[in-house]
Amino acid sequence: MGATNGDDVKPRVNASMLPNHQGRTVCIIGVAHEISGSSFKLKTSDDQVIMIDVGQPIQDYIDGLVEVQGMVTETNSINCENYVIFSPEATSSFNMNLYNKAVELTQTLADHYVTGVPQQQS
Repeated sequence: MGATNGDDVKPRVNASMLPNHQGRTVCIIGVAHEISGSSFKLKTSDDQVIMIDVGQPIQDYIDGLVEVQGMVTETNSINCENYVIFSPEATSSFNMNLYNKAVELTQTLADHYVTGVPQQQS
């Protein structure tokens, strides 16, 4: 059994957890709005609004539920490395409150909720 590669771990967070993850890559889910140029605002699972910077002009139609992976900045915005746009059906059936409770639980019980995949040693 190998060690977990910490560089690949992207903890799921909500906006209130961003100050504790500055400089780290995270995964956050929310509802996108106010798309402008190379950025958009994301209303997160804990009902806060954060800025997502994609770093280049946005070509996709971004609407509804979005999962963002990226680096947390010192201003608690996210420099996006990747994003996934959920379908309108997934957006309408997604329980944001339940998801937020799960995110908080994984952070509260971090010793019992292991993220990442053990890497095999050659």
